Amino acid sequence: MSLLTKKKVEKQISTWNEARSHMNNPRPQFQLQWESEIVEYVQFLWEKTQTWSKKGEPSKLGVNIPLLGPRFLPPSYLHVQKRSGGGAIEPTMQYLKPLNIVHLFYYPQLGQCPRCGSDKDTAWEGWTSKGARELHGLFCEEAALGTQLRCNRCRESSKGKTGGDAASGMVAAIEGYCFATTSAMYWKGWEHWRIPRGLPIFFYRCALTRDLFDLLVELRPSSTSAGLEERVRMLEYLEAVRARECQNNSKNTLGNYFNSGVTSGTCLQAFSEPDDALGYGDKSVSRDTITEVFIEFSTHTRQIESANYLKSLSAICASLDNTFKAANKATLTNKDGQKMKEIKGGILTVLNEGNEIISWRFCQTRTNAEIAELLLGLKHHHDVLGLPQPKMVVADNCCHIRGAVASAMPETEAKLDVWHFSASAIAADISGAILKTHAEHGRPAEYWDRGEQEQCLLAAFDKWAEKGVWSAAAQKVHQEQLKHVRKGCLERSDQHLRSDGSHVEGMHKGWNLLQHAQPSGIVMLSALGHDFVLRRNIRVAFSRRQMTPFVKFTHGSHHIQLSNHVTKLYNGLREKGTQLLPLLPELPDVDSGETFGLVASDNATTFGGLLIKEETLDAKLAHDFEVHTDSFTGRTVDFATEASCGIMIEDWQIDPALLDQPAAQPLLLHTANGSVNVSSTKPPTNSMTASNNSVLAAKVTPPSPIKRKVICVGPAGTKTIDGYFSSGCLLTWYGEPPSAATEGGDPAVSSAGINNSITPDQRYMQKLPPEFSQDHPDHPVLPSTGINNSITPGHPLFLQGCPEGGDPAVSSAGINNSIAVAAGQTRSQRLFSIATGINPHSLTIQHSDEFYLFMNMRAEFKWLSYQMTSKRWVQATEEYNCHLVEKMGRSVIQKNPQALLHALGDIEPKLMNRIIKDEYTSKSNNETFWRYHCSVVPLVKEERGKKPRKVQTCSRCQTIMYPGAENSPLNHKRGYCADGVKQVSKSGEDLPPWPQPQGLFSEGRTFHPHAFLTAVQRVYERVFSQGPGEMDILEMEAFAKLLASRTEIREDGAVLFCLFTDIVVDSSTPRDRIVTHDGNQWLRINFLQQL
Repeated sequence: MSLLTKKKVEKQISTWNEARSHMNNPRPQFQLQWESEIVEYVQFLWEKTQTWSKKGEPSKLGVNIPLLGPRFLPPSYLHVQKRSGGGAIEPTMQYLKPLNIVHLFYYPQLGQCPRCGSDKDTAWEGWTSKGARELHGLFCEEAALGTQLRCNRCRESSKGKTGGDAASGMVAAIEGYCFATTSAMYWKGWEHWRIPRGLPIFFYRCALTRDLFDLLVELRPSSTSAGLEERVRMLEYLEAVRARECQNNSKNTLGNYFNSGVTSGTCLQAFSEPDDALGYGDKSVSRDTITEVFIEFSTHTRQIESANYLKSLSAICASLDNTFKAANKATLTNKDGQKMKEIKGGILTVLNEGNEIISWRFCQTRTNAEIAELLLGLKHHHDVLGLPQPKMVVADNCCHIRGAVASAMPETEAKLDVWHFSASAIAADISGAILKTHAEHGRPAEYWDRGEQEQCLLAAFDKWAEKGVWSAAAQKVHQEQLKHVRKGCLERSDQHLRSDGSHVEGMHKGWNLLQHAQPSGIVMLSALGHDFVLRRNIRVAFSRRQMTPFVKFTHGSHHIQLSNHVTKLYNGLREKGTQLLPLLPELPDVDSGETFGLVASDNATTFGGLLIKEETLDAKLAHDFEVHTDSFTGRTVDFATEASCGIMIEDWQIDPALLDQPAAQPLLLHTANGSVNVSSTKPPTNSMTASNNSVLAAKVTPPSPIKRKVICVGPAGTKTIDGYFSSGCLLTWYGEPPSAATEGGDPAVSSAGINNSITPDQRYMQKLPPEFSQDHPDHPVLPSTGINNSITPGHPLFLQGCPEGGDPAVSSAGINNSIAVAAGQTRSQRLFSIATGINPHSLTIQHSDEFYLFMNMRAEFKWLSYQMTSKRWVQATEEYNCHLVEKMGRSVIQKNPQALLHALGDIEPKLMNRIIKDEYTSKSNNETFWRYHCSVVPLVKEERGKKPRKVQTCSRCQTIMYPGAENSPLNHKRGYCADGVKQVSKSGEDLPPWPQPQGLFSEGRTFHPHAFLTAVQRVYERVFSQGPGEMDILEMEAFAKLLASRTEIREDGAVLFCLFTDIVVDSSTPRDRIVTHDGNQWLRINFLQQL
């Protein structure tokens, strides 16, 4: 090394030491010496090959100059042995870390600005000022050193600050104009598979070698972050022990080998501890880093390629099922470590006849509405591919989901899978009654037709009944099986398709193996879900004899974006050349607008469609509201017509011209504190979900004395009851209510005393004002993703009646629909908010201020769970939110009624236990707080000579069951709740959700059809033409869920409600109202049939 080079090396070390003087992670001098010498070598190579003239070609290195790098390995003891003057055998030689150089000399593609993409206005300004960056490696820790790139174009744009990044063609997520090639900002726009081979992977808080990154991506789905941390640490400890062994062996064998005193005269030195920062310096990757790396990989790469592959698949026979065990791990964690389960509907998965997953999502509820949302997206997916919709959807609850399938895919049949049918019977005879031949050797099963299945099943049952095999419950199981057979659920129109449903059970095992026996959260489970779906699909597709050309090209690799990039690059080069080589297969690019995994659900964000979501406005649509081309379907949309298309045209034969007829009073949107004048608009379809719901833009107007509520339902052609009661937005108009009588005279009354003559054109369409079709270009509308729905005073939906300092984004139910990501949200809460449109903070009372306010209001208003009706819960929530805003300001996350309901259900048993145990001491060693709140509201009625009873809470209505003395009217009824519905169903049927309107059920045993039909008419009238009245929003939601879950619309237009098997029908019900169909008893709803 020349004297000039030594001075440069010393100057570089001095510069790095000065720049790192304030940092807490010191670096040993021998490592800096090693790195600075490499810098001089690379700088020499760069200058030797640099072009100094504009037209000249780059210089070439001579054959006598060694070409090393970009990964430099430190010298070993072999160099001491083989080179003259190699030095002494010292431990520092083993302490040196490999150095990765990230320089334009080795990677010419780095000369492009990561922000604007320019490669002409860039300049290189030397090496990074603070030296090398630490890297986590597989066997040992390494380092990476990069250079600084300055972009003059970005520098000038930053000075001018004119226009946005998007307008100037810049990447909005990248800031600045000077970038280090070892910074995360430089690589932010790069996919992991696009990073040049051999380069480390850089993140904000850490960096990894390519080998370690690939290992973590490959092994994390089948292991845990803690498990991988332990294994990598063991590998690095093994390498440290081998390094110590190498030193001792070298000292033993080479110490006497040389005659020179340099080596033989050096004394043996102690080897440092593995984690000594100034010695060996081992610090293996942590579990938190592994988690961050895998989530980053999933977010930027795996979710995209998994979704792209799903969109390329299709189905002729789809199998559908929910997995609940794995979904229970998708928890939300707050900053205090408390966990909440909001994914209560399981993981909904759809498979095709080839056993490939073609769609999946996390469901927040178990309603059919979320199934319909997924199937709508799948239907559009097939339309984009130019394929017909699936012929069959096979499920284990075919009759339950038939309405959802019919509403989303009218031409698709819902069938029962054979696996569930024969799982609880004598397998050979029962399956033989359904199947002619079983599936074997790649040949699908062959099915008997419906009539033959019924005969064979009856014969099989009678055969085993004579032998005394069946239990007491077998007759009921047999009858349920016969119902499916008579409905044709087990009949197959296409015998060549694999439709038994058994492969769905294998899919459950795959889901349940994710984080098996380990806790998890919604963020990691979502990332693992995308990875599982892609790996499984590629494995299944590659195992076939006849596979698609693209899957064959991948050779079973799940890195399909890299494979697709290779094919496109090759095909582009092939087109430029003259050689007649075959083109490589590419992955189809299907723009279906679907998303998978954790997605927004219109049903969940609007509480089954009964609550309106506030919307903001898209400036791109502000200029044209009346006519627009729908980006989802490609057709021309008239917004005024589309906003009411569900109650016009096909089903009710209403002329759209009625929308232009004048009305005496304007149509207004009702909220808790104000009113809003409505105009019809329709936003572009949201790519987050496959939803076709219309949304309404609005402006504020002064309130009027009379309020009437109306629903704008979903698209025309809906053939399930969900289309009437759970697919629209609640509105209110002001003015006199429409007359209940028809033009011809008095309304017709049915035999049950129910008015069946009300039609939508009388109750709704004739009252539409001209404002309904007017546009408001000053108020743009965003797609109804449910994201960032907060309302400001300048927003068109700002409520004039909201108190000063209050948050206007509160609906009439006291529900805060603002889900702007608040400070203090954990990663899982933030993901849940963005993906679903629901702020998890609104579902619980967490902070001490919220808790103390709740306790004080409970004491002031004497809240008792067994006295609270759903109407009182809504009023209590509104009052609570107002007090919360006054106390904590407008930025507070306001609460959902469920938050107060659960809080009261949790605190009352705790208070009663304190009363029983006579324990009132708080954590601050004071009894004042608990003694006051235990006595201010009477929870336990003491009986003389008897001990207080243990607290029991009803699992259905969540009220204290026995707050009073024995036989007290305050106590919970034995076996049924306050709405008359039984607590537990012995037959296993789903019970009606709490709370149902009064009078529908009594004593848990009797169902009253007259009250039920009256409630149907009352709900319809109040939703479409009147105010909420006595039936509040929670009762209406619960009743609508009951109605939607058990109602079917037949081909002849009959609307039938399925009666409960273990609940007796009121004997006064006219028999002509009850019909027997498919082995069940059904109640006719003539009122809805006329609609």
